[in-house]
Amino acid sequence: GAACVQGAIDAGDAESGVTIMHVALSLDQGDVILRAAVTLTPDETGGSLHDRLAELSPGALLEAIDQLEAGTAVREVQDDGLSSYVPKLVRADGALDWSQPAQALERRIRAYDPWPGTFTMFSDARGRARRLKVFPMTTVRDGQGAPGEILEASGDGIVVACGEGALVLQTLQPDGGRKVSAGDFLAGHPVGPSDRFFSLENQEESAHT
Repeated sequence: GAACVQGAIDAGDAESGVTIMHVALSLDQGDVILRAAVTLTPDETGGSLHDRLAELSPGALLEAIDQLEAGTAVREVQDDGLSSYVPKLVRADGALDWSQPAQALERRIRAYDPWPGTFTMFSDARGRARRLKVFPMTTVRDGQGAPGEILEASGDGIVVACGEGALVLQTLQPDGGRKVSAGDFLAGHPVGPSDRFFSLENQEESAHT
């Protein structure tokens, strides 16, 4: 699919990589010549994996060309039962659903950095819904509360309840503002325990419940 780099991190895969295939009439259906894999690191982001695969690809392609010239290139038929599809991402896909487990959200925040990015909504001092971009370097910890509920808020991070566990947000960027630490964000936006982060979609659902 169109977002296989992000998809590997988002799914919690242990590895990603590149595959050199024979040309076929159907999309991604060619017989495999060779594969080259990389192990995903605990802090892997979509950007870092993209760059690692870009470095890996030329060597894999040259090796495949050498095999074709030597007549030693294999034709391994793909097993469709092992394939998966990841559709093209758009900015709206970055909306964080706090009902998901904290582990899944932590992976998504890394997977979608830098594109399409992840975000949530919060109410400012005037009660207006504002968008808040969330960056990697989040950590998972124990915690219990309504999804999106802020459990703690300090310079060490903003602890947000998830469907399972909690996520500590450390780097944020409100719309129209700059990228800041949790402490700097709180200095200008007094959110705290009992406040909630939310998505506009979930807010609309609540209004009709």
